[in-house]
Amino acid sequence: MSTNGLSSFTDSPRNQLALGLVLILLGILYAVRLNEVPIGAVTDDAYYVEMARSTAEGLGPAINTGPDALPHDPEIFPPGFPLLLSPIANILPDSLQALKAVPLLGALLLLPLCWWLPGPAADNRLRLAIVLVVMFNPWVVSWSGRILSDIPFTALSLGALLLFVKLQEENNSASWLGKLALIVLCVAAVSVRTIGWAAVLAMSAVLLTQRRWLSALILPGLVAAGLLLISLSSPTGSDLISQGYLSQMFSHGGAPAWSFVLRNILYYVIELPVILVPVFGKPVEAVMQRFGLGRIYDLTLILVTMEALFLSGFALKKLWPGETVSVRAKLFAFYLVIYGAVLAQFDGYPSGVQTRLLIPVLPILVWLVLLGMQEKFGRKRPLLPKLVVGLMLLAALAHNGWRVARPLHSSVEADGHGLVDPSQGANWLAENAEAGTIIMAQEPLVRHIHFQLPMVGVAGGQPAAVARIIAEFSPSYLFIGPEVHGSPRQLEARGQVLLSLARSQ
Repeated sequence: MSTNGLSSFTDSPRNQLALGLVLILLGILYAVRLNEVPIGAVTDDAYYVEMARSTAEGLGPAINTGPDALPHDPEIFPPGFPLLLSPIANILPDSLQALKAVPLLGALLLLPLCWWLPGPAADNRLRLAIVLVVMFNPWVVSWSGRILSDIPFTALSLGALLLFVKLQEENNSASWLGKLALIVLCVAAVSVRTIGWAAVLAMSAVLLTQRRWLSALILPGLVAAGLLLISLSSPTGSDLISQGYLSQMFSHGGAPAWSFVLRNILYYVIELPVILVPVFGKPVEAVMQRFGLGRIYDLTLILVTMEALFLSGFALKKLWPGETVSVRAKLFAFYLVIYGAVLAQFDGYPSGVQTRLLIPVLPILVWLVLLGMQEKFGRKRPLLPKLVVGLMLLAALAHNGWRVARPLHSSVEADGHGLVDPSQGANWLAENAEAGTIIMAQEPLVRHIHFQLPMVGVAGGQPAAVARIIAEFSPSYLFIGPEVHGSPRQLEARGQVLLSLARSQ
């Protein structure tokens, strides 16, 4: 992948200074928002941490919180992301912050990947615009500081797609090393997020359009073989597609399949402006509704959505002709369609429609929207594309600035909803509890990653159940606090029952 465009761009001292200032600003922004979400507050990161530590201990990606449950595979998440985290968990077993190096590295890799995304013939201004819009995007910034798989998967899947394009451009001269690297990247992407199969299937679809039938079949077969090797090497074993993911894909929330899929498609289409022009979202919507402008907000959202879809389609139409360029256009068109079809089927938690699930396709969407704007209006109205880029960056900076001023970890909504910090009590226990001391708590997993002591749960929190657990496991401490899906300032029903029980004893 050529860097000549970047070299020519940085030849100018003025451009070098501007680029340096932008990189410094990015570094400051990512550093300031790095710890805005307490580790464990979104639950999924607690699973990943626990599975990574278990892998580092040689137990495989298992949940191993205490004596009331044997080490087990949660059958929710694929093993790839815990595997990426495990070397750090092995070297620094007591540090949760160190694990953030993996998503941060994924974000760092997005810089060159976004530069390479539009291809060697692209204008440097378009490349730079893509890099800036993606890297300043508040969703990318925020998720880069969380021990979650979104950003690493984005980098791995985009890297695999771009390497496929490069190998296609080299045609028969492509080396075996390059082909092997492609398989490794595909295996890594799918093992981190099962939806990575969308990238593999998109590659096979391109090969089918070229009548390369055997290659189209061999590619997914080799990826499946790589995943099987990971599964067989794990002490806990794992399925090629986790049972939890399968249930989320085909449950449809109990609704008829057609209505569930249609609803997801419509809601994801409406989410496009939220991630592309991140001034949209619930806070702005609430303010607009408070002033009786809810319909104007909805209309603006629909208009931006329609424009984004139109510009993306226009860009793909312009890219389609030609041999090497059409491979890029077809690959990303197939990828967006397959990725979108998977999201349309997905019934996840807390909702099947989640803005963060669009992060992996954000660079592609930004590229297509900006390219469409450039191709459609660049000659007649050259100022318009610049204004659009400026608007997207301004929206991103406003959103980031708002989150810097009101960090997520300390923001509590009017209804009391906010993020609970599961690390509360960890320092006290580290100073007062002996090694091996058993702790009883409402949420053993999210507390265990911080307390690093054997944990037992409280079942439903009813006195009889609690008494049975105490008799069986003899915990030394009972930890009572807000649960991560509750409110940071009050106990939910189970916590209140436990507190009353503790006081009565």
